Amino acid sequence: MSEAGIFAEDFKTTPYWWERSPRPELEQSPLPQNVDVAVIGSGYTGLHAALQTARGGRSTLVFDA
Repeated sequence: MSEAGIFAEDFKTTPYWWERSPRPELEQSPLPQNVDVAVIGSGYTGLHAALQTARGGRSTLVFDA
């Protein structure tokens, strides 16, 4: 069986609600040259870590898709 055969004919890789509420096009801003803490991922753990380091006076940057 080919890989294409495992999905329904109308399978989409994006959430269905983006059809009525598409994600906004965000302007790309340059990244800072230096940060104290770089957090990869903005889930609960990543955001909590970023908040704690920022509240502690560290320059913090969060990266997420």
